Amino acid sequence: MRLKLSAGAMGALLLAPLPALAAPTFTEIAREFTDGFVWMNANVRPALADDGTVVFAGSDAYDVYEGQVLFSGDGGPLSARDASSYGLSNLKSLRVNDLGQIVFVADRSSGGSTYRGAYATSTMGSAFSTLYQGLYPGAWPSDYVSSNIALSPNGTVAFASIVNGSGAIYRGPVAGPISALRMGSGVFYNVRDLDVNDAGSVAVQMEYTDPTAGLSRGILLFDTPGQTLWDIDTAIERLSVGSQPLPSINQSGQVAFVLSFNATLLFFDPPGVASPKPAVTMNLTPGIYISTPTPWGEPSELVQIVGTAGPYASFGRVELNDSGQVAFEATLDAGGGGIFTGPDPVAHKVVSPGDIVGPALFSWLKMGELNNAGELSLLTSDWYSTDRQVWRVGNLPRPRRIKPIIWPWPRLPLAPVGKLRLK
Repeated sequence: MRLKLSAGAMGALLLAPLPALAAPTFTEIAREFTDGFVWMNANVRPALADDGTVVFAGSDAYDVYEGQVLFSGDGGPLSARDASSYGLSNLKSLRVNDLGQIVFVADRSSGGSTYRGAYATSTMGSAFSTLYQGLYPGAWPSDYVSSNIALSPNGTVAFASIVNGSGAIYRGPVAGPISALRMGSGVFYNVRDLDVNDAGSVAVQMEYTDPTAGLSRGILLFDTPGQTLWDIDTAIERLSVGSQPLPSINQSGQVAFVLSFNATLLFFDPPGVASPKPAVTMNLTPGIYISTPTPWGEPSELVQIVGTAGPYASFGRVELNDSGQVAFEATLDAGGGGIFTGPDPVAHKVVSPGDIVGPALFSWLKMGELNNAGELSLLTSDWYSTDRQVWRVGNLPRPRRIKPIIWPWPRLPLAPVGKLRLK
């Protein structure tokens, strides 16, 4: 049977008192023109494993400004793997785990053709390998990797090639085999972003055809091959296609995402059958939400942990770890912005442009990943030297009490449709 947390219960979990920590600590992993690292590839967010290893992209040559070398380090000497030796270029998404497995999306030239695919290597210097690739841009139907890549701590990898209903969501161990989890169809369209946990649950932000709302966007969860719309859970659904929330899933299956626009979600009884009066109407405002997924067609269980009614003006990305800790990018009503962990932009600030750390004055920054040790990877630029740096940030502020906004929807008994699903 399914064991679900109510919104109130989940809110109680998020409200658990946490010990106060000292100010964030910054460990410099790399600086341009040091230890063989010349130029940073700032288009690729730095990956972070739970053991503190950071992997980032850059160049080891002065005449290559956005290189394809994968550097890894934990605060000591760097190691490097040159992806161009495998014909790879235009790196996009990058992940690493404690096993030293590195996976990424890139373009590849081979045999006179150009591909876009998912590739792997390791911090130990393993040869590059192809997990999957398709001709890019290629002919219709397209089969190149169209999404980011996701990697769980136990080595489960996920990515997608679904464009306009063609392609698939893929999942498997880094060592293989990688197999199709869900094919694109007249129901499942364009995948933008996804994430995966150790249980193999893949949270996918994509377009889909909703029988009561038409072409919609949501964060859909796929667990076993071939699931239909009636078989899946969702973190959120029935959004307009212009809303594109990036999912972050943790081991318990909770999903964090940013909602950038107001949204009205209508749910019917029975699910999937429109009627003049919806059973539940949810009016959502912009902010950061944590969802406990529910079966498709049932009202979403959402906790808004921070919104735009207070000091925050807008949000970029959010990361969620297994202990329920979040880190997010945001701008402020008063101007400026940065990276934060809670509703108070002073007490819960990690870092902002203009901050001084050691000899560096940060003029620019980009958030990477949040790991289960409560550390964050970060790219910055030093205003004084103009050199760019890669950091691991620890001792992140953890609010003693986040006061979430819990959406109060009535628990109406929805009539079963099709079959009883026990999970």
